Amino acid sequence: MTRDELNLILSQMGKARWNPRLLDTSTGEYWDYDSNLMACESGLEQKQLPKDIDIRESMFIEFEMRDDSMIDAGIMQFDSMKARLNAPVTDGKVVLAFYEGRTYVGVYCKDKDGNAWVLPMNKRYRKIYLNDDKEAKIVGRVQELERREVEVDAHVCNRLIDEAMKELQKPKVIEQIHVSWAIQQIQSAITTNRWWFSVYKAMVQLEVHTKDDYEGFSERIRREVPDHKHLPDPIELSRLDILSFSKPIAKWDAPITQHKRFMEYKEIGLGMIALLESEKDGVGEILRKLSETLKKNI
Repeated sequence: MTRDELNLILSQMGKARWNPRLLDTSTGEYWDYDSNLMACESGLEQKQLPKDIDIRESMFIEFEMRDDSMIDAGIMQFDSMKARLNAPVTDGKVVLAFYEGRTYVGVYCKDKDGNAWVLPMNKRYRKIYLNDDKEAKIVGRVQELERREVEVDAHVCNRLIDEAMKELQKPKVIEQIHVSWAIQQIQSAITTNRWWFSVYKAMVQLEVHTKDDYEGFSERIRREVPDHKHLPDPIELSRLDILSFSKPIAKWDAPITQHKRFMEYKEIGLGMIALLESEKDGVGEILRKLSETLKKNI
């Protein structure tokens, strides 16, 4: 390997954020690509890779694994590794390879015909046939691995928490057959056609009915409970869907003078949500509590 070839490889690794560093274990010197700092007997110097560098087997490239191509071999992303330059390799050795302007870590293997390969330990990654292209080369044999503690930035943690909370807040998928069952259960609590508005809002809130589709909701109720004495009126439903009633049911509120009326709507809405989210064997307790609450407001 020439100095220019080594410089090209280190340059590519640096651009790909593999954080390469050239080490010479015989002298203790190292050259850091990202900072252009060289540590030598005279101390730290900022300089380019020396043109007269003598590439020896005592030299290593230290780098940080930037993908999960070797995950099935237990090598994780962000692991720190050292590859000895120009070291002899045999079947099964993990190597650092350079092919078509990119750096790869893989297992060196020869097939039955003697052809050499560098193979990843993750099926999603590219398999390199070394005999296919003279530009493909083994840079070094990986001899050391160090698992570093990985820390995620605080802003990333906050984003992950936000995403997790949104997942928790997402309504679970409710089958339409369960919606029909819930309508059948709640109908006995509806003693005025306006109270169907609370059922409509509960269904919209849990995403089992389309928002603003008052006609479709009314048609469904007429189909589900055709003999009910107080069937919904779509025009009346649309008139109610304003101010506090446009909020999620749990946030419905009203002035003291209208508190009783709002509580009736709210309790029916919360009861419908409970039915939609419940298992069928819990219906008795839900309806009992709803009935008791409505009686208190009479």
